[in-house]
Amino acid sequence: MSVELIQSGLRYAGMVRIADQVTADRYNQCLQKFGLKPVAEAPFHVDATGYSLEVASKLENFDYLNPAGVGRRFIIVSAQQEQAPCVDATFSFTKSAMRAFYQANSATIGRLTLKDAIYGQLSTETAVGPSLSEIVAMRSFAFEVQTINGTGQKTAELETLVDAFRTKKSLWTDIAAMERIVDLAKDVGDIRTASVSFDTAPMEIPDHFSCTLFGGFSLVDGILMGDEEKLGTNLPGPILNTASGGQILGNFVGKGYIEPFNPDWLATSGVLDHRLHCLAGELLPEEAVGDFRQLLDTNFAEALIQNNISALCRDSRFEALFRLRKTIIFASREDADQMERGITAKVRLSLRQAKIGHAAAKEINRVLAAYALYDPVSLYATDKTAFYREFDGRSQYRQQFWIESVKTRYLADKAANTTRLFG
Repeated sequence: MSVELIQSGLRYAGMVRIADQVTADRYNQCLQKFGLKPVAEAPFHVDATGYSLEVASKLENFDYLNPAGVGRRFIIVSAQQEQAPCVDATFSFTKSAMRAFYQANSATIGRLTLKDAIYGQLSTETAVGPSLSEIVAMRSFAFEVQTINGTGQKTAELETLVDAFRTKKSLWTDIAAMERIVDLAKDVGDIRTASVSFDTAPMEIPDHFSCTLFGGFSLVDGILMGDEEKLGTNLPGPILNTASGGQILGNFVGKGYIEPFNPDWLATSGVLDHRLHCLAGELLPEEAVGDFRQLLDTNFAEALIQNNISALCRDSRFEALFRLRKTIIFASREDADQMERGITAKVRLSLRQAKIGHAAAKEINRVLAAYALYDPVSLYATDKTAFYREFDGRSQYRQQFWIESVKTRYLADKAANTTRLFG
């Protein structure tokens, strides 16, 4: 776990601070409902699902709210969690699912968390030990919701009794039922004006999503995309093998998933320059670069490239990108098109973007970013799990550049930089 990423705000930023032990104790009761030790101590921080780095560290279990990979657990102790990020990235749709749950139940969550805590899970038919085929076959999920004080259950019981009271005149004479209505109302309030029941209608799983299980894969239009070796055996039908750049490029072009090769975009957006600068920092020894953050200065980066061009061009990726840039600047569009067709498929994929407006553009750009693992900005924007993995595999010296690059070239203006990178 990189302390530098946390301190820089690139990981676990924006989480909700739980400052009082009373709320922490409610959180602990939820942990116990899941069979976990009550280790939460104020102050600690939680995300939209209730995940806490402090709690995970004490439990020595960083998957304590997602033990099976599916059936994501959640704990809600503060209405402020609605605005928090969603740290879990096992499924790309978890964040939108939690947002939808908060929006549908905002008033109820606000009332309940004043004196109660909410826990449960995103339930699917493959809750434990899922196979790849089962995950691909998933079509919907539902929220299974409970409260530590039973408020939700009491509300449901009270609503049933009140409905019966309205329709059955005989209930007037049922003393036990009337006493039960009074007792329940004391606990949950007047449900006629302030109900605390949950909207837990099943939600459809998106047609396009990514998942970090089985080595990581994407699903687009029912087509599975991943590294065939990592996905294992008994695959659910044919797949697009991301280890084969030619297979991905051919299919992406044929299905209209990506924009045509566009030298004007590569030049004017600065994407090609950025990739060259990142790759130079990746390939050159530390003593040749000095402070890696200087690579963010275009003049320094270009001077560094010129001073080390022979060494850099020993790498086929750099040599291809460098020659292509010269062709775009000094030759015709036809020359650039011809040269691009002569580059390896994996490098060509690193120069493309998803079809603008395509429903699966986010997942397609995620696949494309994997062909430029030396580019921290594209990785952070499309696949944070891959970003963290690649970041941890680099020296502390090079990590400086990754942090500064994301902060200045992405987070400084996310909207503008997203448009620049992905159209």
